[in-house]
Amino acid sequence: MSTPAAPQLNGYRVIPRGMQDADGFMAALTEKYIDADYRVAAGIWDMVYDRCRDLPPTVADPSSY
Repeated sequence: MSTPAAPQLNGYRVIPRGMQDADGFMAALTEKYIDADYRVAAGIWDMVYDRCRDLPPTVADPSSY
């Protein structure tokens, strides 16, 4: 992987570690996929967070804007 033009963004995550709007996230899960309580929603959020990837260098590269 190449080095981003803005190294300070290396490792930046687009989503926060914890759910900011647990009720909204649970409602979205229930509407789209499953009947989710807080425990299920938090588990899914953690799974997505833990498996997300760093932003690719092109996202941190000002020349691509």
